[in-house]
Amino acid sequence: MDGLHPLEKNAKMDIAQVKAKYGDRICVLGNLDPSLGSQKDKEYIVKETLDLLKNVAPGGGYIMTTSNAITSDAKIENFYAWLNTVKEYGKYPIKIHDVS
Repeated sequence: MDGLHPLEKNAKMDIAQVKAKYGDRICVLGNLDPSLGSQKDKEYIVKETLDLLKNVAPGGGYIMTTSNAITSDAKIENFYAWLNTVKEYGKYPIKIHDVS
């Protein structure tokens, strides 16, 4: 096995814990809400994305994606907020501190 996917946040799967335990042997993927916070604003998605980048991406072995798909109820502004956050902060080496 080379990677583990999906790691679903909505199913209470702790991707940071999986990465800490197995991240030197496998790649972990996902853990972003597939609805991209359809009931929340874009600031929620930015925070969730930054948290994943900060807590899971350092050292490599992480692929930023939703837990399995992007659902039809995802807001387009949340989708673009996600993409723009990854574009700005998701370059290796990951160096995210307390960005709000």
